[in-house]
Amino acid sequence: MTPAAVSSPDRGGGLGQTGAIQRRQRRVVLRAHHPDLGGDAVELIAALRRLELDRSTGTDRFDGEVVFIRRPRGLARVSVWWKSRRTPPARSVL
Repeated sequence: MTPAAVSSPDRGGGLGQTGAIQRRQRRVVLRAHHPDLGGDAVELIAALRRLELDRSTGTDRFDGEVVFIRRPRGLARVSVWWKSRRTPPARSVL
């Protein structure tokens, strides 16, 4: 598998990758190009730089809007749970 195929959008590459996917892509590149496994050192360095460029170009995943949700705590939480259990479900009138 070539590094270009690893980082293509249809293979899970691109923005918003998890750490596990990034590590998996790096291992694929290392297996394909590592000198101890019969690969070329220059090609390994170039492939690792391409992977790093693919990761660094793009939108920061932390640039979205931050939303806080306030939930009741302690006895208020029990009270909310109890009220939700006691009230009948909303009726739909057709």
